[in-house]
Parts: sequence; C-alpha cells; structure tokens
Amino acid sequence: MPGDDDNAYGQGLVRRTVPWLVRADHLLYLAVALILLFSAVGIVVHALAGLSDELDKGFPHAVSRLVNEALFVLIVLELLGTVREYLATGTVSVRVFIYVGIISAIRRIIAIGGLTSVGEDVVQSEFNNLMVDLGVNAAVVLALAISLYLVGRQFPRGQQPDARAVGQAPAEGANVSA
Repeated sequence: MPGDDDNAYGQGLVRRTVPWLVRADHLLYLAVALILLFSAVGIVVHALAGLSDELDKGFPHAVSRLVNEALFVLIVLELLGTVREYLATGTVSVRVFIYVGIISAIRRIIAIGGLTSVGEDVVQSEFNNLMVDLGVNAAVVLALAISLYLVGRQFPRGQQPDARAVGQAPAEGANVSA
C-alpha cells in the first residue's frame, strides 16, 4: 500500500531518535542536579559567612536568618533528591513537591515570626498584612498536610498511579513511588 514505506520510515526514525532524546534528557537532569548541589553549598557558605554580620543585629535576628537559610537548603536538597530519583528510577514522586510546599510555607511562617519577635517597629497596616500572610501560610501547611495524608492513604509508599493511566487504578506491577 502507498504510504507503508513512509510509516515504516517514520517508526524507524522514532526508534533511532528516542535513545538520543533520552540521553539528552538525562544530561539536562544531571546539569540541573549539579546546579542544585552547588546552589545548596553556596547557600550554606553564604549563610555561615554572613553570620557575624547577622549577630551584630542581635542573636534572635541571626538565629531567625540562619534557620531561614537552613530551610531554604532543605528545599533545594528536596528538589535535588527529586532529580536524583528521576535519574535513578525514571520516576518522580508527588510527595516531594508536597514536602517542598510545606517547608516553603513553614519557612515563611518562621520568617514572619522572626520579623515580629526581634522588636522591629512595624506599622499597624504592615502588621495586619503580616498576620494575613501568616494565616495564609498556616492554611497552606494544613492543606498540604491533608494532601500528604490523602496521597499516603491512596498510594502507600512505593506505589503511585502509572503516568499513562492517571485517574485509573495503578497498573499491575507499577513501581512508581508516591
């Protein structure tokens, strides 16, 4: 039939191209992993280098700043873990993104707590905005914690729906971590 040669050629082209695309994909993920790793190290070095300047502003301020930077490093490391997991298994877990969201919201809550507790003068309107921000971030933590619970109930650790069948029951023998 006319067109069968074109179809066979197209399938052959796909078979030859896909391995190269997979390699390129892995190289880009590896580049992102290295960027995240060096970023985490840079954040730690920057936080420690600036610690003496922060201590000049007072111990509570320095501790608040150091905890904020440490939580930022945790976020970067969680993302690095996601990239590492993808490179090792070819899968990505939704739990990691929930953890990152929780850590980010907690980081903001701690920053607001630090800002309001170090004795800086805050006008009433700014204080009100900070309290709204605090409430929103607390709600985000609660919503994400509920999401984490629901994901854990639906897909026990080590299970997650097959990416090809989202919204359906997990594929038989699927080994994708949630």
